[in-house]
Amino acid sequence: MKVDCWSSSALRDVPAAVDAARQAGFDGITFGETYGDALLACGAAAQRGRLDLDIGTEVLIAFPRNPMITANAAWQIQDLSGGRFFLGLGSQVKGHIEGRFSTEWSSPGPWLRDYITALKDIWRSFESGDPLDHHSEHYDFSLLPPLFRPPPLEGPPPSVHLAAVNPYNARVAAEVADGIKVHRFHTLQYLQEVLVPSSQKGLSLRPPGSGRGFDVCVMVFVATGATEAEVRERVDEIRTNIAFYGSTRTYGRVLTESGYGSLIDPLHELSVQGGWDAMPGLVPDELVYEMAVVGTYDQVAGQLYERYEGLADRISVGGWQWSPARIEGWKAILAELGTLGARP
Repeated sequence: MKVDCWSSSALRDVPAAVDAARQAGFDGITFGETYGDALLACGAAAQRGRLDLDIGTEVLIAFPRNPMITANAAWQIQDLSGGRFFLGLGSQVKGHIEGRFSTEWSSPGPWLRDYITALKDIWRSFESGDPLDHHSEHYDFSLLPPLFRPPPLEGPPPSVHLAAVNPYNARVAAEVADGIKVHRFHTLQYLQEVLVPSSQKGLSLRPPGSGRGFDVCVMVFVATGATEAEVRERVDEIRTNIAFYGSTRTYGRVLTESGYGSLIDPLHELSVQGGWDAMPGLVPDELVYEMAVVGTYDQVAGQLYERYEGLADRISVGGWQWSPARIEGWKAILAELGTLGARP
């Protein structure tokens, strides 16, 4: 099981984040899109030299970007990183796609299927030199003159991982992508009983002999620190995140399937009223502990191993506010994880 460090995509933060990830011993570094551009951040990380880290987008918001734009950028980062780039894609919710990105909304599952197959057809044309010929409900690509075709890569194109909260997107991920990215807003029960079976169904729908691998990548809330007081601070931060995600009806199934469906309406109503400060108070400790790994630096490795080993191929943990003590704490966690993983 590989462990990635999820970092801010602000370009000014990238050099320190890459250095911290290396010092702590992470396998890779990923960049999200709360603000900033995740692809730009990945390009900046790939230019740091000593390409001993995998580099990826935690979740790149797909729909506002045309697949040709994404394909070109990802191809360049794959080349720059020496073949260590993976592209995590996500849909975002309707309100953000329409209101924040001024993009027309469509059913996300079929749209994502078209998006990923378009990406792969574009990369196939880049690689082979064959004419570009992709036609689907959402995209038609038929023109790629030699002037606009990038040089072939030394290795394969990037892997594509699809973010999924609901079972339909988990199935789509397994059908057409190279991996699933499980949202931090999950419980182990939801992962095992909803997302894994849906992914297995998608794998069964792949064309025979497709030959592609499939990685389960899980984003994980981790509340840790050197002392119980530091851990408690992280718990409260995660409680706020859980309240925010729980207020979005799109994510409601996670709460319902995990036995916390009664939180959905109160959290949503408070968000509509602007009661953001009151929302975390509705999230009980029990839910935080089901969604997060909680403990001091010497307690976290065993919990991560017990929860995700054999279930996830790689996990990612947040950590862009680095300090020497935090780097040393994670160095110890990762070293212990390595020891646990080496046991028969």
